[in-house]
Amino acid sequence: MMFHLNWLHVVEINHAAEVVEIFDAISYRKGGSVIRMLQNYLGAECFQRSLAAYIKKHAFSNAKTEDLWAALQEGSCEPVNKLMNSWTQQKGYPVISVKVKDQKLEFMQTQFYLSGSQGDGQWIVPITLCCGSYDVRKSFLLQKKFESFDVKEFLGCSISYKLATIATDAVPELLDLINQFFIGLFQYSAEKLGWEPKPGESQLDAMLRGDILTALAVFGHGLTIDEAIGFLCSWLHLRRLMK
Repeated sequence: MMFHLNWLHVVEINHAAEVVEIFDAISYRKGGSVIRMLQNYLGAECFQRSLAAYIKKHAFSNAKTEDLWAALQEGSCEPVNKLMNSWTQQKGYPVISVKVKDQKLEFMQTQFYLSGSQGDGQWIVPITLCCGSYDVRKSFLLQKKFESFDVKEFLGCSISYKLATIATDAVPELLDLINQFFIGLFQYSAEKLGWEPKPGESQLDAMLRGDILTALAVFGHGLTIDEAIGFLCSWLHLRRLMK
């Protein structure tokens, strides 16, 4: 009780100065952490390039926070403004829980308060999955309170190439069988995702589409290769018409 009274007495004497200092420290540390998180997600090169463009554009004028987010968003083609608003315009932090179920990673986010109470806040959280080393990774944005990620598709965008290379180096005559194995593994996902973006699809599906279709082409799936060549020819024809 004596400690409690002394603490109240100190705050009462220096109330204005201490509250400002504490608030500034918390704001600075949270702001710095969020900026580092954003830089890690966008990549150092993209972040630096976008920041340089922002400074050059507003060198002799006033700028708002939204101007910085806009520059980073333009340079990265990521929803930076929406992402950062979710971190700067609400209290607390998200707590991310992950569990494995049926070969899927299930993500859940809840709001954290120092008081221990639960809130309804929802963030856009950059998530990076690594397998074996940081060189083999997949990044995406967790934008819902609950979202799942198919582990097989993550392993197929990266590990499958290494496995195929190792296996064929050891037993070259198995090359065709290995290619057919991975084609069979990815074909269902490719049919489900399709070639064209779907209204309301998640960012995860948008990223996986290119990886899955590329994997099928690399492993020699004829239909995928023919479709890709058709898209390329159509694009080249359109470019010639525009010139």
